[in-house]
Amino acid sequence: MGVIIFSDLYHNIPRTLFSYGLTHTLDRLLSWHIVRLKISLRISEPMRTVRNTKQVRENNKQRIIKELKEKRLLTKRDLSRRLNLNFTTVSNICSLLEKDEFVFTEQALESTGGRKPLEISFNPQVRCVLGLDLSRISSVLVALLDLDYKIMYRKGISLRNISFLDTLVENIQVSYKELLDEKNISPSKVMGVGAAIPGIFDRKRQLVINSSNELFSNVNLGERLTDLLNLPVIIENDANIAALAQSITSGERGKNLVFLYFARGIGLGIIIDGRVYGGSNGFAGEISHLKVTDKNIVCGLCGNKGCFEGVASLSSILNLYYKDKYSREEILKNEDTYLESFLGGYKNKEKDVLKVINIAGTVIGNVVAVLTDVFNPQIVAIGGNLTPFYGDLMPLIRGQVKERSFAGKNMDVKIMAVEDENSFMLKGCGEIVFQQWQVGLGR
Repeated sequence: MGVIIFSDLYHNIPRTLFSYGLTHTLDRLLSWHIVRLKISLRISEPMRTVRNTKQVRENNKQRIIKELKEKRLLTKRDLSRRLNLNFTTVSNICSLLEKDEFVFTEQALESTGGRKPLEISFNPQVRCVLGLDLSRISSVLVALLDLDYKIMYRKGISLRNISFLDTLVENIQVSYKELLDEKNISPSKVMGVGAAIPGIFDRKRQLVINSSNELFSNVNLGERLTDLLNLPVIIENDANIAALAQSITSGERGKNLVFLYFARGIGLGIIIDGRVYGGSNGFAGEISHLKVTDKNIVCGLCGNKGCFEGVASLSSILNLYYKDKYSREEILKNEDTYLESFLGGYKNKEKDVLKVINIAGTVIGNVVAVLTDVFNPQIVAIGGNLTPFYGDLMPLIRGQVKERSFAGKNMDVKIMAVEDENSFMLKGCGEIVFQQWQVGLGR
């Protein structure tokens, strides 16, 4: 098309601007290129049109499924208007989806007059997802979830007597088969596996690295699980999975958020336009060892001073409080015992306990202020194992953001505490599998 337009412009230029030889040469070259272009279009256009039509249809199918999954009940006219699609296109795709049992149709309860329209609803039981919460210290949760991410059946696996990854994976395989048998579900209905792991997941090499659980460190966990379960496996770190769970819980306002997740370490989950942002290798959000304070506090993991994790993680809070009495190794070994004692002091408002909480809250607030200005999110969520201290931590965090963040002062940024519940991480595991399935559908 560009060549033809150039041809029109060229033939309107006065010939006196060119010598005869140059004009003749340009004429011949231009004519030859136009012929080549027409032949090329004639040969390749039908194939390209077929391919693009199929792709457009699959993309439209993906959009309709997503819209119905989020909005629950819509008429074909609603879908046509909301997605800016031709009514006939919507009707044809909905017929295909009904045939595959992805949607149901039913008569609308109300009508503005005339024949009641048919309403389309998403069927969350059409498929299911296997969720693996591997982020816990002492156990693994294995669950089958429907596409509303409601737990259909769940089983826990204790890690106390498991020293090898192969043993754990075999236990997961046994649990998976038990779940299928319990609910009489065919393996063909399972879309895939979503696994939340503690640590960094290198997407390019498909390796779990630097995990707080040695079972997962420097192994291709996805390959092991795929071999035994015969399912596609999506692995993501726990902070990103938590962020994704919060994103779908928050609806439209959760399309852009960051989630500070506190466990053995500290992770940052980043959601941009409703999807996890992992960077080029999957390392985005690794903020545990950012220097956040000039205080002479040595990080127990990397040995540097002033690390975020060395001040604000639960184990570091306990270490700061008990450091004059017990070694860091002793505190980690018996963390539950020392935490119980610390919580007692917190409830009694002991001065030294509140001092340590105040240090952590101020540092977390400074980090949240930076994140608010860097990402300009709609929501900053904070979750994990600091839940018992939210009463004092959240006012400190919000105060620092108001004081130090431009966005916090001038924009409506919601800073929220998330209660850590058993199903929360599994919900994110379900969503990441569904998103990946949709990507495959749109290809």
